[in-house]
Amino acid sequence: MKKKILIFGGTGYLGHAIAQKFKQKKFDVIVASRKSVKFKSNDFKFKKYNKNNLSLLLQNVDYIICANGPSRDSFKKNKEKILNTYVKEMDNILINCKKSRINKIIYLSSIHVLTNFKSLDENFKYYIESKKRVEKKIKKLFKKNYEKIKILRLTNIFGYFDKDNYVESFSLVKDFTYQSKKTNRISIDSKINFKRIFFPINLFLKYLVFFVENNTRKLVYNIGDKKYELTLLELANKIKKIKLIKNKKKIKILYSFKNDMKYAKQKFSFFKTKKIKNKSSYINKQISKLI
Repeated sequence: MKKKILIFGGTGYLGHAIAQKFKQKKFDVIVASRKSVKFKSNDFKFKKYNKNNLSLLLQNVDYIICANGPSRDSFKKNKEKILNTYVKEMDNILINCKKSRINKIIYLSSIHVLTNFKSLDENFKYYIESKKRVEKKIKKLFKKNYEKIKILRLTNIFGYFDKDNYVESFSLVKDFTYQSKKTNRISIDSKINFKRIFFPINLFLKYLVFFVENNTRKLVYNIGDKKYELTLLELANKIKKIKLIKNKKKIKILYSFKNDMKYAKQKFSFFKTKKIKNKSSYINKQISKLI
């Protein structure tokens, strides 16, 4: 008999890739969402849920993956309302999961819960707070019985997942690639040497399958690797290179000198800010290394 897995948030980029991966692994995949969505794939069962039908939805389910939650941009308006609604929703899901006979529950959090950035904008602070509050509820609800539940704190997951084989590609990093497709340009509005860890989605999915199929002692695992750390300029150039190879199109990289210098003066606790004396030579040097 096929193992049944229920994915909350399975209609988003990450959730959809997770659903495809477990379908490939011969799981019976159910995608749950609070809203009615025209789901493109016929590979999965789609079910709408609310607080009243949640216990029914969890019947005969072996595994739960919680990939749901508001994005950073969701907190532009009604911040407190969105935060409280999400925390209450997750509280309801977790309580019902604990009562059921679920083998494993995996909550996808963010690595940023470990960071105390004074320079973050309000939207990002609320996003981090939403993850922190759910993590706190998990620890309180499950206490030291952590075999049933895992928290995976993710870095920036990138890449394209194909159900027949997986391909890691910077050409689908959400923001920059959208610009490159629509305008043949990439505009960097933040500091060009701002560093982030972009973790390949194929590796993340391998880890996720491992945590679903195996028992581990710890509650929290941080998913990421320093070797996948890139500056925003390096990321833009990788997209530029792939676009040229795949589509024979040249991409222009634009940036704001004023904004770059503004960000360069800020102090970030997680990396040393690099001073840029000659902007043009710095960019040319970086591009020459990558292409």
